[in-house]
Amino acid sequence: MSTFRLPSEDDPNARKTASIAGRIRFSEKPEPAPKSGSGTVVRTGGGVYIGGSVTTGGGDFVGRDQFKTLYQTQEGASAADLVRLLAEVRALLPQAGLDPASAQAIEGDFRIVEEQAAKTEPKGGLIKSRIKSAMELIQGAGESSDALEKVVTLVGRAAAMAAAIF
Repeated sequence: MSTFRLPSEDDPNARKTASIAGRIRFSEKPEPAPKSGSGTVVRTGGGVYIGGSVTTGGGDFVGRDQFKTLYQTQEGASAADLVRLLAEVRALLPQAGLDPASAQAIEGDFRIVEEQAAKTEPKGGLIKSRIKSAMELIQGAGESSDALEKVVTLVGRAAAMAAAIF
């Protein structure tokens, strides 16, 4: 096990580069059980243990894995663009390996989005919630496949587009 210590918080240069006080331990192998009275043992399963305080300055603190998916939308996207994107998603759904009940629920969500998008005064909150519902069903589908990943990406793009439009 390797252990390292960051500079003390009293060091003004340390605050510019790190905001963790104490020590961080990274371990890929399990540690043997300590002898009686030798201290605390923390088994993180490969994560990070911090024996001290952490100040993130408002950012994220990640102790192991973090995944973020960012979606870009085009400036000036319209409700018609959103409907076209959902048609593209619909074409991929049969290949995504979704169970029939989930596929039917997603279809219902998309139908509501299309109906609202066609109105002169669509309910943006309803559109966004139905796209979110579809995304949750798709992400909970289980086994990953190329088609499922593509569907997730496109529905994420639809969510970002709906947020920009409505």
